Amino acid sequence: MHMRKKIKICLVMASFSVLLLASFTGTGEAVPIAQDSKFINMAGFGSETTSFVIGSAGTYMATLIDDGVPEPFDYLALIVDSVVPGGGENFAMLLSPGTTQFNVVNDGTPVEATVVWDTADNSNMGHFQWSIVAVPEPTSMLLLGSGLVGLAVLKAGRRKWQA
Repeated sequence: MHMRKKIKICLVMASFSVLLLASFTGTGEAVPIAQDSKFINMAGFGSETTSFVIGSAGTYMATLIDDGVPEPFDYLALIVDSVVPGGGENFAMLLSPGTTQFNVVNDGTPVEATVVWDTADNSNMGHFQWSIVAVPEPTSMLLLGSGLVGLAVLKAGRRKWQA
């Protein structure tokens, strides 16, 4: 009876640690794969493209923020495309500030992120930022959780045989 109680406690602690880990990884604290922050001081329409490589296949999150300093943009968009010979694939398109997820199938995919803006009706100035971060896979969390449970059960079993 005493051993069952220990195993239950170990299982609860392992489950709690997995939930805690999952909550920290989903908060956007991941290191961005690509990011930029710009202050625009020009009238009208403009755009800027940044090239980078996504190292591994998986799910990614694109975020575009209009800081509204000194005023919001009249138009602000982020387009994320693959740069592949023979035609690229549009991964993500944000036609206004916000967040979206997209999938990359191949490792080492060359990518371009293009920000398009318009300041025609405001003070001709504005500040924006964008980023691309990897989204942790639920399977990885499941694997980590089952590993922690296995370690807890193994440790409890060793104590039983030593006693």
